[in-house]
Amino acid sequence: MRLRGDPIQADYVVAESGVLPDGPVLEPVAVVLGVSGALLRRYILWLCCEKCRMPASEGTVSESRMPARAEITGVPRPKFNLALLGRFELSGPAGPVDLPNKKLAGLLAYLAFTAPEPQSRERLATLLWGSHFETQARQNLRQALFRLRRTLGEDALVGDGEDISLALGLLDCDVARREALIREGSRASLAAAVDLYKGRFLSDVSIPEEAWADGGAGVRPRLEG
Repeated sequence: MRLRGDPIQADYVVAESGVLPDGPVLEPVAVVLGVSGALLRRYILWLCCEKCRMPASEGTVSESRMPARAEITGVPRPKFNLALLGRFELSGPAGPVDLPNKKLAGLLAYLAFTAPEPQSRERLATLLWGSHFETQARQNLRQALFRLRRTLGEDALVGDGEDISLALGLLDCDVARREALIREGSRASLAAAVDLYKGRFLSDVSIPEEAWADGGAGVRPRLEG
């Protein structure tokens, strides 16, 4: 069945079952939006059907009739955007967000890179303050986690005491998007993944800790290979 009444009929044909045909075209868009391909296809089908019901004089669907992204996905839009490929850049609803030091940036970057897997406090303290005595390293970690919560929100970090992770949906991170595009594997998604690569992982963040250097050696081949 071909949809009638507007230019969208040139782009989408609805099968007899009422489901948009599968194909690689929508997948990169779905990845960038953070939704599944199936959900995106259902939304487009809904949008097309809404437009078909409208009188021809109305022309287009009004913005008030279009569901917001949160209504499509069932989860809120990420509060922050985080770039780790090339220079470290964090931005929120009010614009760029500056972190006071490189270790705080490194902590956020590592939690984002390893998300959604939780990380132990011991691992994080060793990674960023391994040259300190254990008591001092753990105290520094507590202070850094406090500063992250103050910057990103009290609900930004999730933990059971020993393990720490970022709250789901907090960040839109370029590393996560690039790896999702690579896993999708279509020509369009791989081209989009190439465009996301802006440079070496955290090229402007240098942390003089042996464990961080060893961790970075494992991270960069995964991202740059």
